[in-house]
Amino acid sequence: MSGLTCFLYAHELDDEGALCVRLNPQGEIDAPLERRSFADIQSLQHNATTVVIVSASHLSFYQIELPWLPEKKARAALPYALEDKLANSVDALHFAFDKSHYKNGQYLVAVCDKAWLSALTAQLSQYGLDYDAITSDWFAVKNHELAAVDEGLLVNDQPFFSGLLPEELAPLYLEKLSTDLTVYVFDDKEHDELKGTIQRVDPPARLWVAGRLHSSPYINLSQGDFQQVGSHMQTRRWYWAAGIMTVLWLVSFLVFNGMQLHSLKSQLDSVNTEVAQVYRQFFPDAKQVISPKFRIAQLLKSRKKAGDSALWPLLNQLTLAIQDGNTTIEQLKFQNQNMQVTVLSRNFDTLEAMQNALQQAQITVKQLQAASHEKQVMATLELSL
Repeated sequence: MSGLTCFLYAHELDDEGALCVRLNPQGEIDAPLERRSFADIQSLQHNATTVVIVSASHLSFYQIELPWLPEKKARAALPYALEDKLANSVDALHFAFDKSHYKNGQYLVAVCDKAWLSALTAQLSQYGLDYDAITSDWFAVKNHELAAVDEGLLVNDQPFFSGLLPEELAPLYLEKLSTDLTVYVFDDKEHDELKGTIQRVDPPARLWVAGRLHSSPYINLSQGDFQQVGSHMQTRRWYWAAGIMTVLWLVSFLVFNGMQLHSLKSQLDSVNTEVAQVYRQFFPDAKQVISPKFRIAQLLKSRKKAGDSALWPLLNQLTLAIQDGNTTIEQLKFQNQNMQVTVLSRNFDTLEAMQNALQQAQITVKQLQAASHEKQVMATLELSL
């Protein structure tokens, strides 16, 4: 939106067109107050917020003391809290309120007939007029102010009376009118019956109301069951939905990638820890891990060569030591240049003779265990060069 606001007067609406005016963001006239055809009004609405103004004669205004409630609960509670003050059934009435008009623990509630408001929205739809809000001209007068408009006397004299007094009822109220009220008049009539501080205003009443509504908060009647679904609102909802979806996608993208990066970092830290542990097994004196793949590969190659050169001499000397046939090999393992062999000998003397033969051949012999087994001796020896 460009900040322009188009005010359309529902009490000047007929099959030919309606009275309307458009104000710029500063509240100055952008398009003059005049009757326009529906095509011209639609052109005026382009890139502008549209506010439909209805006469306060269709509404009643009440203040009710209640704690601030969530909207759904308030919409259920307020009708029955006001039931004793209403002439019609609460089911036939529409109740409008908002947070900006909740003061001193009291709701300000605008009440109108559902059938009337439904007929108005249907009429606007029939004429192809979109709108962003429907409100009343009563919100143009502040507390302790009156305005003499064409329909009667707009009165905001809380807590005594709020609403529109028809001309025939105005004298009864004016007899008790407090002199400290500000009264706005919009023509050259004397208004001798009016009391208080008289303020004569040059612009017409309709234009004055639009200017006041442009700068003052008002209750939008399009809420609850009458939440308006015109093209402006649909477009805004689509923009909001698209924006929310974009934000959700961005958040989910960042969260997913953040979790994935965290997982990868955790896996990398775990792998690095394992590499460091293996590296220090091979290089216990190393102060830091340097090119582990290359250094361990080189070490394994060197150990493989050294292991191959130790295997055959050990195996050769072991074969020579058991040539007498009194000893047999049950199990043989070769690892880290050491040979571990499990042998079965006729007796301990035979086992000792075999060990002596290996030692004479410059083989280091370490007896890990030896025990009698089925009238023979089973022993495990560790051989190394």
